[in-house]
Amino acid sequence: MATTLGVSSGVAIAQDVASVVGVVSYPVGENRMVSVGVPLMRPAVVAGVVESVDSGGITLVNANGVRLAIDGALQPGSSYYVEVLAQRDGLATDFIGHRIEIDERATSSLASGKAVVEESALNTLSKSNIASLVDHRVVVRPHWTLATVFGTGTTAGLNSATAPAEADQVYFSTAKGLSVYYFRKGATPQWRSLVTGSTSQDNAIIPPGVGVFFKRQKNGATFTVAGEVRSGRFVRSPVSSGQLLVSAFPVAASLADLRLVAGAGLTAGVSVAAADQVFRWDGAAFESFFLKSGTAPAWQKASLDGVDYTASKLLEASAAILVRLKSSVLSPLVQTAPFSL
Repeated sequence: MATTLGVSSGVAIAQDVASVVGVVSYPVGENRMVSVGVPLMRPAVVAGVVESVDSGGITLVNANGVRLAIDGALQPGSSYYVEVLAQRDGLATDFIGHRIEIDERATSSLASGKAVVEESALNTLSKSNIASLVDHRVVVRPHWTLATVFGTGTTAGLNSATAPAEADQVYFSTAKGLSVYYFRKGATPQWRSLVTGSTSQDNAIIPPGVGVFFKRQKNGATFTVAGEVRSGRFVRSPVSSGQLLVSAFPVAASLADLRLVAGAGLTAGVSVAAADQVFRWDGAAFESFFLKSGTAPAWQKASLDGVDYTASKLLEASAAILVRLKSSVLSPLVQTAPFSL
């Protein structure tokens, strides 16, 4: 039986014999919008050690050296990624915490049982470098999706409608603006996109470390998400302007924790207009911060109150923060675990 370890920022954490699990709660009022971050992980479907990497894919073995067949663990229509947990002998390497997307169709069509790697913007490690993962312990995890985070179907407890403006909505933030999804009414209600029309978007991915906005229509509600707690480091994909960033761990985090600091390639300036900015949603409006230049660049409020917020826990465990950058951060950012499990 699991025992409670603690509760922080709406996140309940418990330990069982297999893993540390958590439950994140998201209260939202009628006609209100909240930022949603999921700092937890879906359970792995495969765990093993990388035996080899070649043009055909990644071969995994179990603790006894027996090769694992990854194809049988993948569900049609779902999306998966490989996450690097540790080096087999416990050595520290730069590859721990990286993730690589799996080409599910190609993997399922192979008789070899290998995991075929997909070219993706979500990869934190290029395909040319995956040979370095030999002798690393990895897991294969399914992605969070609109359906697994917010629910779908007749029992989801969501407001559905044929008109997007009357349905509960999810907004993905991009450099070009907001990408809108809504819960479409029907015999079997499902998530739809304003772009893709009648095609179900239940399996639309919410990537690790990325958040969304959720807009509730009628009646307030609280929904919850359960998942595993990450215990090792987290390598974030290169950050681009317009992203909603989430902490990789279910505790409050600062911009320094997320490695959003000048040395990471961000742009500092003497004014708001000349610098990178972040925006924290408080349920009704955005609170704005910018990276002010100086001997030691620091995050300050746009209102110029003179306070350094770089180490302040601006980001709640279950929330997301919006970044607006003058230029993309080209290198992955590494967030380390703020606790020991």
